[in-house]
Amino acid sequence: MSGHRADDRDWDEHDPSEPHDERRRNGDAVTRDDSIEHRPNPGGAGRSPSVVVALLGAFLVGLALGVDVDPGWAASLGIVGAGLLAAGAYNAYRQSNGELGSVGVATLAAILAGWLVVAVALLGADSTAIGEWLILVAGAIAFLTSAASAIAIRSRRRAADPRPTAVYDRRGQ
Repeated sequence: MSGHRADDRDWDEHDPSEPHDERRRNGDAVTRDDSIEHRPNPGGAGRSPSVVVALLGAFLVGLALGVDVDPGWAASLGIVGAGLLAAGAYNAYRQSNGELGSVGVATLAAILAGWLVVAVALLGADSTAIGEWLILVAGAIAFLTSAASAIAIRSRRRAADPRPTAVYDRRGQ
């Protein structure tokens, strides 16, 4: 009987008297076979609008520093620009890692950009005409892009499975 063991048991099976959770496990650690990585956005869809919002935020910060505007408006441009930059960068980072973007963050960016457009349109920016038009156009593009991004993220989130990970506990089977 070369190549066979004395008892004709299939050695790929575990010992029936051995507890099931002791097979191929080291303590209570979760193994690669126990978890399923959840990637609801594997292609990184929606990353481009988030990058556009981040770039517009950087542009507004640069505009606050480079254009001759009232100090109050410069601070407002800097704050709104930094908010748009952070929101766009955050959503772009999440989407590039296979996650869905944040609807709340995209909505916050749309609110910031909308506030900037309304404030400039109603109050004026106390700057040169070209500076005022640059602020209006950048704010309007950021508003439209952020709002469209929030709507798209919401529809993708509704279509996706909501769990971040799935862990199966094999003990006791």
